[in-house]
Amino acid sequence: MTNYNAVFAATFAAGAGVMGMAQTADAQHAGHNNGMSDFDVYASSEYGFCDAKKIASVWGQSIWEGKMTLANKVRAGLTDLADADIASAEGVRCDWSEAELTYADATQLASYWGNSIEEAKSKVADLMSGMGHKRFVETFADAMADQTEGDEYDVGGNFETYVASSYGYCDAKKIASVWGQSILDGKLTIASKVSAGLTDLADADIASATSVSCDWSEAELSYDDAQRLADFWGNSVEEAKSKVATRMSEIGHKRFVEAFDYVLR
Repeated sequence: MTNYNAVFAATFAAGAGVMGMAQTADAQHAGHNNGMSDFDVYASSEYGFCDAKKIASVWGQSIWEGKMTLANKVRAGLTDLADADIASAEGVRCDWSEAELTYADATQLASYWGNSIEEAKSKVADLMSGMGHKRFVETFADAMADQTEGDEYDVGGNFETYVASSYGYCDAKKIASVWGQSILDGKLTIASKVSAGLTDLADADIASATSVSCDWSEAELSYDDAQRLADFWGNSVEEAKSKVATRMSEIGHKRFVEAFDYVLR
């Protein structure tokens, strides 16, 4: 199974990334661990979105800030405390779309467990909700390790294409909804459309997913971004976060960042 966090870290370190991510990484930029930013530290770790979601719940943060909290604990050698926080957030559920696994992973796990792919996806959600992403992957690494070297390389390359694009998590969530995919597969679908020069079709899919909402925690913006937008709109930070969620739910991440680029930079 591809370590997508590591791919993301390598790409990000090379200077690629969605504008909102890049701004946040710059704001968090203090990284002194071999020159790594906090985002690099998180992305190169074994933690995933579900872990960040649980950490964020414990500390009352956005999921992006949860990723930075994980990075700080990794940097300080306090992963035991991070693991304890994740374990304590048993009421925080992670669904299949948040599992950061591919359809191929679901197929392999279905074969391993002897059930259907849909049943495997449901079981992944249940288990990951109980133990988090890192512990799940550690537990079932062997069951998901059957992809060939070529498969790993192709998926990794597509993921790099997604990261280097202007699309974000909310866009991938909408694409995934249109095509009945996990959010990771949605990211890879976006990458395929970018590679083929079919971003107009990606944009049309995103625009069609009007019923898919994205909350502030999925916006991939920082607290500083929220403050800038609050000043621009003349309201409180919490009201700005709510407005971001509403607007991004309507138009997606890429179009939102394009529309408010001059405020966020």
